[in-house]
Amino acid sequence: MQTPMRNHTTASDALAQALNLCRGDYQRDVARGAAYLSGAGLRGAARRYSARYADSRHALLGRMDAACLAYAEVPSATGRRSLVYGTAACQVAALLSVVARWDPSWPGAQGSVQRRVGRVALAVERASLRGDERAARAAAAVVCRVVRRLDREHEAWMRPVVAARRLGAAA
Repeated sequence: MQTPMRNHTTASDALAQALNLCRGDYQRDVARGAAYLSGAGLRGAARRYSARYADSRHALLGRMDAACLAYAEVPSATGRRSLVYGTAACQVAALLSVVARWDPSWPGAQGSVQRRVGRVALAVERASLRGDERAARAAAAVVCRVVRRLDREHEAWMRPVVAARRLGAAA
């Protein structure tokens, strides 16, 4: 199934459109980032009805997909997922998923590279929310070049490792 083409919008425009699609306080909290996509913030009686809250989150994301909003799910520093808006933020979120799939034994996959990419992603999100989409696109372009270069290095490093694994499995 093909994903729909996303509109090229600023973060503030995409957030405003997302808030218009919300049907309740919980969905507004999810759209604003006050509630996590995983439902980790549910407490008390709400915890017992977590399946209903999950349905609500999925319905909101479905409406956002149908409206072709530029958004992405990104993990926070604690591993909880939240939403970011705007084309530059979405581009950086896609790059973060590339960084996350690198083999941990590769020297370039050390935490410092991932933290640096995460800091740039945060800067892109903040610039987008300030309405400075030009700065957000510039920062996203920088991190895009860095991650693509590192991804090529990772692929080159993995070739002999994969070949050795295949030989070991065949023996």
